[in-house]
Amino acid sequence: MRNVRVSGYMRNVAVSGYMRNVTVSGYMRNVAVSGYMRIVAVSGYMRNVAVSGYMRNVAISGYMRNVAISGYMRNVTVSGCMRNVTVSGYMRNVTVSGHMRNVTVSGYMRNVTVSGYMRNVTVSGCMRNVTVSGYMRNVTVSGYMRNVTVSGYTRNVTVCGYLRNVTVSGYMRNVTVSGYMRNVTVSGYMRNVTVSGYMRNVTASGYMRNVTVSGYMRNVTVSGYMQNVTVSGYMRNVTVSGYMRNVTVSGYMRNAI
Repeated sequence: MRNVRVSGYMRNVAVSGYMRNVTVSGYMRNVAVSGYMRIVAVSGYMRNVAVSGYMRNVAISGYMRNVAISGYMRNVTVSGCMRNVTVSGYMRNVTVSGHMRNVTVSGYMRNVTVSGYMRNVTVSGCMRNVTVSGYMRNVTVSGYMRNVTVSGYTRNVTVCGYLRNVTVSGYMRNVTVSGYMRNVTVSGYMRNVTVSGYMRNVTASGYMRNVTVSGYMRNVTVSGYMQNVTVSGYMRNVTVSGYMRNVTVSGYMRNAI
């Protein structure tokens, strides 16, 4: 088929097969779209939405309870007020935005953007660019990634894995960065910050209460207004400067200032 449109007040809707354009809209309870499709658009007030298969462009918007997207896709956009959102598979561009409770993105992806007012956000897998921003309670990013950026007002942030560039900024309570990384930058107003692992360049700056940096690192810079700072491990260049109350530097280091 070329063009399929389903709209109205329905309970169970299933669309599957080889199609070009699929549009589903209205007030529905269970919606399942699967197959080989070019453009899929689902919008409205729905309870359960499942989209899977080989697709080019997928757009999900509206007020929904459970949304699950999986498969091989090029562009995926999810926006609106939703409770549970799960995106998994092999995808190029994934964008999730709005007011949501639980967001899980996993798989092999190129660009992932998650923004808005959310409670729990989990991003894992092999990805190139990951951006998470907004007002969130728990954020976890893990896997093999090139660029990771987490910003905004967040209570708990965990970034771990094999990553090249990591940037964490904003107003946060608990921040944990660990793994094998090249460049790590943590800045803002934070209470508990822990950076550990094998890293080349580490920078922590801002207004912070408890900061712990440990591991095998080459260049470490800690600056700002801080209360408790602990730097330990095997390091080459370490610089600690600013207005600080308690500072402890220990380990095997080449240059420490």
